[in-house]
Amino acid sequence: MGKNSTIVLVGLVLCGAAALHFFRAPEKSRTPAAENASKTAFADIPLADADAKPLKISDLRGRWVAVFFGFLTCPDICPTTLSWAAREFRALGDKANGVELLFVSVDPKRDDPESLGKYVRHFNPNFRAATGTEENLRVLARGLGAHFEYEHKSDDTASGDYGVHHSGAVYLLSPDGKLAETLSPPLESTALSTFLDRKIARRTAPLMITDAVIRVPPPGGRTTAAYLALSNASDDEIRVTSATIDGADRVEFHATRKSPDGMMSMARMPEVKLAPRARVEFVPGGMHIMVMGIKRELIPGSKVAMTLGMSDGRTQMVEADVRAN
Repeated sequence: MGKNSTIVLVGLVLCGAAALHFFRAPEKSRTPAAENASKTAFADIPLADADAKPLKISDLRGRWVAVFFGFLTCPDICPTTLSWAAREFRALGDKANGVELLFVSVDPKRDDPESLGKYVRHFNPNFRAATGTEENLRVLARGLGAHFEYEHKSDDTASGDYGVHHSGAVYLLSPDGKLAETLSPPLESTALSTFLDRKIARRTAPLMITDAVIRVPPPGGRTTAAYLALSNASDDEIRVTSATIDGADRVEFHATRKSPDGMMSMARMPEVKLAPRARVEFVPGGMHIMVMGIKRELIPGSKVAMTLGMSDGRTQMVEADVRAN
C-alpha cells in the first residue's frame, strides 16, 4: 500500500467460545426480506459505536475497511485475530495513519459499548468497536458471507452463560463499499500488508496534495478548518467526494461566500471537481475543509493524517501540519 492510500479495515471475526472451526446452524430467523436486504443494503444497517453513537458501514465509504463481528468473552479467536491485526498495524508503520479497524460484537446482550471500546483499545488505541440488534447484525453478516449462531442450554439464557458458533474470516471492503477480499484463518503474518500492496498501489489517484495545514481550535473548541492545494495531473476530470481526518467525527468541504449586502456565509460543497491539469486551492476566506467533533488535542508542529476520497473509490492520504493560527 502506498503512503497516499487510506484503508479502513472491516474485519468480521465472528468469535465463539466453543469452537474454532466454521459452524453453520439452522437459521430459523432467516426470511426472504432479510435475505434480500443482506445482499443489497448491509452497508446501511444501523449500528452503535463504542461511544453509543450511530454508525453504518456506508459511513466509512471512501476508505478501505475491515469489520470484526466477535464478542468480549470469546477466549481464543477474537483476541488472536485482534493481536494479529495489531502486529499488522505496527508493520505498516506510517501507512497505518490511514487505516481503521472496526470490531463488531455479535453479542449485544452481554457487550455494552463502553466495555467494547476498552477491549479493542487494549490491542491498539485506534481500533474501533460497535454492536447492534441481533437482527441487524445477522443482515450485516450475511451481506459479507459470514454466519453466527448462539448456543443456548436449558438455563443459559437467564444466567448469561452461553456460547457462540461462528465463521472466522476477516472481510476487507474497498472504498466503494464492495467486498474486495476474504482473509481466512489461519491468518498469515503478512496477509494484510500483502493485500494492500497489491490492491491499493493500483488505485493511487493522479491527484497531488500540497500545502496541507490544519488550525488548532480555540480553547474548549471542537471545530476548526484545514487548508490545502489540489492539482490534477491527469487528462481526466477528478471528483473529490469525501474527506476524513484522524481524530475527527466529521469532515466537510465548505466555501465562504459574500452576499451583495456584505453578509458572509458558508455553503457546504458535496464534492470538489478538478478539470484536467487544473489546480484548486483551499485558503482562509475561501474554500476550506471544515473539521468537526475533534476528539484529540492538536499540538502545533505535529502532523495529522488526512484522506481524500474520489468518486471512483480511489483514495489519497496526506499529513497536514498542525498550526496555531
